[in-house]
Amino acid sequence: MKQGKSNRTQMTQIEQINAVKISDDLPNQSNLSSIPKHWSWVKLGDVCEQVNKVKDFNKDGSFYYLDIGGINNKKNLIESVKEYEWRTAPSRAKQIVRSGDVLFSTVRTYLKNIAKVPLLYDNQIASTGFCIIRPQRNLLNTEYIFYLTLYDKFLAPLNALQVGSSYPAVRNGEVLKQVIPLPPLPEQKKIVEKIEELFSGLDSGVASLQKAKEQLRIYRQSVLAYAFSGKLTGAVKGETKNGELPEGWEWVKLNEVLEVKDGTHDTPKYKGKGIPFITQKNIKNGEFVFDGYNLISKEDHQKFYKRSNVTFNDIIISMIGANRGMSTIVKTKEVFSIKNVGLVKTEEGKLLSKFLDYFFKSEVGQKSILSKSKGGAQQFIGLTELRNWLVPLIPITMQTQIVEEIESRFAGSEALEKAIDDSLIKAELLRQSILKQAFEGKLI
Repeated sequence: MKQGKSNRTQMTQIEQINAVKISDDLPNQSNLSSIPKHWSWVKLGDVCEQVNKVKDFNKDGSFYYLDIGGINNKKNLIESVKEYEWRTAPSRAKQIVRSGDVLFSTVRTYLKNIAKVPLLYDNQIASTGFCIIRPQRNLLNTEYIFYLTLYDKFLAPLNALQVGSSYPAVRNGEVLKQVIPLPPLPEQKKIVEKIEELFSGLDSGVASLQKAKEQLRIYRQSVLAYAFSGKLTGAVKGETKNGELPEGWEWVKLNEVLEVKDGTHDTPKYKGKGIPFITQKNIKNGEFVFDGYNLISKEDHQKFYKRSNVTFNDIIISMIGANRGMSTIVKTKEVFSIKNVGLVKTEEGKLLSKFLDYFFKSEVGQKSILSKSKGGAQQFIGLTELRNWLVPLIPITMQTQIVEEIESRFAGSEALEKAIDDSLIKAELLRQSILKQAFEGKLI
């Protein structure tokens, strides 16, 4: 009897929301998926509480600052925070959070920088880069809305609303205007329990796949370490000192043997038709991905091409952010322009593009360039640092032999990694399928 009364109370609250607050301006419900009759469609903001802002920075004491960079978007949790004195607080440190809030990054929403606020950070301060989702606890379960924000169908309209080229983002109001399915509170809790039960098994499988992938990465780095110490081809036997090269090899600055440039730093007007405009987002996992680019006019392309005439078999390198130093060989003969990436004009008679790219990807190559990074929160590699990148110069015949030895050892691992990646993609599809069933009322 008590449970029945609770359900009737819950339904009365939902009916009031529909009748009083949002019934007049809900979007056309024909575009919404089918849900059980006792559920309701509501605007997210109508079942959330207001978030208070910091008004006085001129006070003593310190606080923990929750920023987008501290979110692990693979595990969707707060991985790190920074402690600040109030008088040195960042300008974006303005939102007071509570335990149980959901932090939803409004910048690049497709990256899913989303996390719940644990008790440890209750009453601390979050960046204005987050939309703080604070559920009304008598209507909306924290875990329910947390999982809903990870659902692609919730994210898709927000991804489409983003504006800005460098930092595409949505407004808080656009997040809170999203229409969500709202079951009675007891049912929300049961849905969450079922999601977590299914995700537990899925997470275990994904962890095993990630471990296998990491072991492959370690194996490849071991092969590259042997290759660029001369041990893979027998040029050196036994141990060598750190940084010591075999006889006949020498360290040279990259621009002493090859031309090194960078792409434009300008952002032109994008066109419906035109020339592909490639940025470092087209360098993924060390591969050149020739899709998902904007188009620019022929006039802008010709201007940019005079600065950085990228062609087939050249190497481009990420210069900004977490993926700086990541390289890839251009394997398309399509004409395109580049922005904010380094360009190495390869000459096969001096340094083979594959040899050089493998060195860039090696641990010794990465340590060499990353140690010269500049900047604070958004670190970058300057053109001068790229040009001064120390690379091993050896005879072409030996370069060819090293490339062949590396590729013969990588062949099996690449097929295995593809199988792992395919399984990880299937796991994410299954995760989204579980969420789809959950928010259509078909999971329990």
